[in-house]
Amino acid sequence: MNLTELIKISDREEQVDVLLSTFAIDLKAEHYDYVMRSIFNSYLEESKGDAYVAVKQSNQLFEAVAERNMTIGLCLMAELYDEASDVPAHDITDGIELWIDAEGNSDLLSYLTIQHENPSKMAMRKVYQDWIDHLRAKIPVE
Repeated sequence: MNLTELIKISDREEQVDVLLSTFAIDLKAEHYDYVMRSIFNSYLEESKGDAYVAVKQSNQLFEAVAERNMTIGLCLMAELYDEASDVPAHDITDGIELWIDAEGNSDLLSYLTIQHENPSKMAMRKVYQDWIDHLRAKIPVE
């Protein structure tokens, strides 16, 4: 299934199943950005260009994903953060920060560390560094 068609599925659990199945194939960092952008752009088109609605609907889907696979959901929310900041959708960015604070794990820390060095993510570098510092202080060293 094309990810742009995912939003046409009315059942949230089925949406989550389809979305998670794409990660069974590709868990690379670039895939999270691709998935987030596909979902966000689909909601943006459906909402006739209302970026706030697109951010909100995308985040609701990513929160549902997090209920089934915390790391994938958190990585998708981290990707969405930049879009939410641009809207601005402070309620969404605050919510994403709460999720990362409450549920952040070593897999998310690894992902953020990779993204922090990604040249295409320079606008998010300070946010990523703040999250990395917070998670390093919170997560016990193994």
